[in-house]
Amino acid sequence: MSDLIKMAYSAKQLRLRAVFSEEFCEQHSFPPDRIVKRAIAKFLAEKKSGNLDIYEINRSGFEELWEAIRKDLKGRSGADKEYRSVTYTLGCGAPKLSGIKVTASDNDKFSFLLSINGPPAEVCSWGFESVRLNIQHEIKRLGINKKPNMTQIYGCWLRSCHGEPIKSRAITLQPSLENPGSKKYSISCSKVRGEVTIKIFDKAVFRDQSLLEEILKVSAVTARKLSATTGHDVTLLKDQLLDRFRSALRGPEQYGLRLPALYLVAVPLPEKASGLTKSSSDQAQAAGGDLKPVSGSASSYPGKGLLKIVVAEDHSQATIESFDPSLYDHPDDPVSLEWVRLEMQRVGITHGIDEESLKEIEDEIANKKSLSGFTVASAVQSISGSGPYLHASYKDSKVEEDGGVIDIRKAQQRSLVHKGDLIAEFKFEVEPEDGVDIYGTVIKAELPELPAIEISEGVEVRDEIKFYATIDGAPTVEETSIVVNQILQQEGDVNLKSGDISFDGSAVIEGSIDTGATVRVTGDLIVNGSIREARVIVGGNLEVKTGVSTGPEGLVKVGGEFLGEFVENSVMEVAGDVKVKKAILNSTIRTDS
Repeated sequence: MSDLIKMAYSAKQLRLRAVFSEEFCEQHSFPPDRIVKRAIAKFLAEKKSGNLDIYEINRSGFEELWEAIRKDLKGRSGADKEYRSVTYTLGCGAPKLSGIKVTASDNDKFSFLLSINGPPAEVCSWGFESVRLNIQHEIKRLGINKKPNMTQIYGCWLRSCHGEPIKSRAITLQPSLENPGSKKYSISCSKVRGEVTIKIFDKAVFRDQSLLEEILKVSAVTARKLSATTGHDVTLLKDQLLDRFRSALRGPEQYGLRLPALYLVAVPLPEKASGLTKSSSDQAQAAGGDLKPVSGSASSYPGKGLLKIVVAEDHSQATIESFDPSLYDHPDDPVSLEWVRLEMQRVGITHGIDEESLKEIEDEIANKKSLSGFTVASAVQSISGSGPYLHASYKDSKVEEDGGVIDIRKAQQRSLVHKGDLIAEFKFEVEPEDGVDIYGTVIKAELPELPAIEISEGVEVRDEIKFYATIDGAPTVEETSIVVNQILQQEGDVNLKSGDISFDGSAVIEGSIDTGATVRVTGDLIVNGSIREARVIVGGNLEVKTGVSTGPEGLVKVGGEFLGEFVENSVMEVAGDVKVKKAILNSTIRTDS
């Protein structure tokens, strides 16, 4: 994989994922801030267009993952050093669901009371992620600070999808996830709810096939015992657990993040599903990740494999062909909209499902008509964008938005770049948008024709549209050219407005260095004005055209020689000669000469 972070947004699931290589993470100390900004902009645009009402951006989790990957890579060598691909859900959104109701509970053992109202098929169509976001939104609105047991919420949603009424169902507090001893996992069950859960303590569980088989076996035995002793018809969620583990091998869990974690592995469900038709990627992170739906498609169902769904070679479309009308006379009567969905899922169709077409299919089924020719899914095509223009990114504010302490002087400095900094990038009047085929594979957007840009030494082009500095310097970005100059030319004074200067090279400051400012250069420095109560550290020679007056708070350190008009009330350290044209008054000057 190239050193990119690829963004994959699913309009159907209102979810944005970042996909990148460990190698890219190793080369960059921090995740690119532009990725989070793109995610925020995307969800704000979706909210403005009415596609969603609430959303969340997992910024802190992204930064935590980045740090964990870099730490993990330092401890690997040999074959273990081989770079892996990482997938991270950076953000997700949801519409407001009127069927979700959260009520505060007076019982200290409960986080809240949950009600889910709606026909099973509709509840299922919401997807768990939307349900989770709506519940968290309501919790925050009501000021509920007691962390809920997320597996119970997921279990309630599953039951509702199967037609079980969920009315003021108590959601207990999240159980303790402390590891009793040195266990890699533990399994527990609730006789009241008829649910089996598993706690994962060790990331090694996800890669150990023998442990996985052991977990499934123990879970199955526990589910059977629970069914026999409580009367619950407990269903083992085998496919979901397998999918969850596969997802963990690409996500944060492989680095030990989100652990210990709690997963639901068995729950009482009616024998016949009522509405679970969503694909695995639509299901929520009941314990931190994607889950496939529990439905008849897990192993077998009436009419399995009898519907011919033809997928285009480029995976852009799926169409029903050669429908056999005699299926309506099948003794088990397999023909239903649920059956069509299960058949789509069986052949791997997860994205671009045409709900309008499925409504028409449902009408055709009711009238026992042929289903041949119906398109059931279409790819979301990419958009190449238009109106490219060169944006001077180095001038953008460097102020972080995470609530940390902000050094305004440092943040204001927008005339310099350091090695590895983004200097400029092409932006677009209409932004390119990636598409996705019916299998969920991202269709990378092709860029429009870009203007030719001349670049100097010290500038590197990446991804066709981004220009990075390979040296420290002062950049100049014109409409069709980018130059990085290793001699900094500072127009005007260095002050709070301009920001402090830290530069690997020589510099010329046309004005003065004001009180409170800091200037550090590794080469020579010429100041055409004066130095007031500032900190100035120069690796080479320093020439000040007027005078120096640092006062007790300032300091001037020079690695070479100093030349100035006068020095007064100052503290200076100079390795070379000190040459002053007029006078040195009330000052302390240390020199090696």
